[in-house]
Formats: sequence, structure tokens, C-alpha cells
Amino acid sequence: MSETFLKRADGSKIRYEVILGTRKECIVFLHGLLSSHKSVKAACVRDFAVQNGFSFLALDYTAHGESSGRPQDFRIGQCFKDTLDVINAALFDDNPLVLVGSSLGGWIALLVARFFKQRVVGVVGLAAAPDFTVRVWNDIFKEQERAFLKAGGILGPSPETKGYCFSYDMFQEAEQHLLLNGPILYQGPVILVQGDRDLSVPADIPFCIKEALDSECVMIYVIKGADHALARPSDLRQIHLALQAICAFGER
Repeated sequence: MSETFLKRADGSKIRYEVILGTRKECIVFLHGLLSSHKSVKAACVRDFAVQNGFSFLALDYTAHGESSGRPQDFRIGQCFKDTLDVINAALFDDNPLVLVGSSLGGWIALLVARFFKQRVVGVVGLAAAPDFTVRVWNDIFKEQERAFLKAGGILGPSPETKGYCFSYDMFQEAEQHLLLNGPILYQGPVILVQGDRDLSVPADIPFCIKEALDSECVMIYVIKGADHALARPSDLRQIHLALQAICAFGER
């Protein structure tokens, strides 16, 4: 295992971890908002990769974990760029990729799959939350909060925002990366894992992703009793089963 930093010319640093396996495929874990590459689900995916001979790669986006950046620096496009930069720095160009994205990471995984297309042999979304900024802006924020942000204010990070940090520029920038208006031009297999007690990602989102994807091989796994975290031992076992299935598709 190697943990290191991708150092950029501007002095910023992106923390990442890479484990080289005996197989050519690399499983890339993409974490959620306010999480890191050291989460319970990251460990679950890492264990699966190591046990089955796959390479493993995970990173902390800008303003997350051990990477550079302030909370107000968070942008969807920056997370996407961080991921591409780390993949290019840590792996050979021909490594086939299996992308596993948790929540926000599910959005990033779909962006990466669309970008690489043929190189990505499968995607697993764990409570994947593409376009979540639209729901936050339209359905969660009140009019006075939207006005405050439009005037240049920043909400959070604070207990009231549950540690999240929001700016108007973040929402504006995210519009460049929306996916659910489709089509998502990726034709490989996709498995979407969703808990039926997830209060953060609406139950229709996996079906919206399915409709937006160009792929004809999209499976939705609903786990009874699971919440957004998907962190119970039984949930983690289901994640392993989803990984087994997606990797089997990649071998065909």
C-alpha cells in the first residue's frame, strides 16, 4: 500500500492511496461529501480489491480529508478534475477501471465513466447522488437562504448546516456537470445500490439515473432497512456482492 500526495504547481496537494494488485483492473473508490478515502465503505471496497487481486485507488477531493483546500473551495468540477489527475498519476493508461462512488462520489463516478467510456468496465453507485445540488437549492433551501447566497454570502460549515458549506458559486458551477437531464454517454454495466430508508437521496434517483444512462445494462439493488450510510455489516456484505457482480461483467 502506498499513501502519497499529488502535488500541483500552485502548491495544492491531493491525498491518495494506491495498492497494486496482480490483476490489471483497478477498483477506484470515490467518497461522499464531507467524507474521505478512510471511510468504512472505502475500507470495505479496499478489502474486496485486495482479497481478489485487483488494484485499488482512492483519494480525498480538494477540501476533504488530508487534501488541500477550504470548505468553501468545494466544487463538483474540482472533484472531477482531482479524480482524473490522480488516476493519470497513479495508474498506467491502459488499466481498466471499476468505479465505485458513494453519494457525491456516485456523481463523480458517472462523470468519469462518461469521460473515459471504454476504459471503465463497470460502475457501482452506493446511494449515488448526481445533481444533488438541484434538490438542495430548490427543495431544501428557503427563499431567504437563496437570497443570502446570491448576495455573496456563505452558509456553513456550522452545526446548522450539518458541517456542509454552501456558496452561490458552488451551485452555479455544478450546473455545468448535471447528468440527470441525460443522456449519460456510457454503455458499460452499472449497479446502483440504495437503502430503502435513505433520507438523503430520494428513492426515485436510481431510476432517474437508469433512464439517463445510455447503457442497457443497469441494475438497481434496494437494501431493506438500510439508510444513506450503507454502513451496517449486512450493507457492507451487499456491497461486496455488487462488486462481485460488476467485476464478473467486466470479465465477459
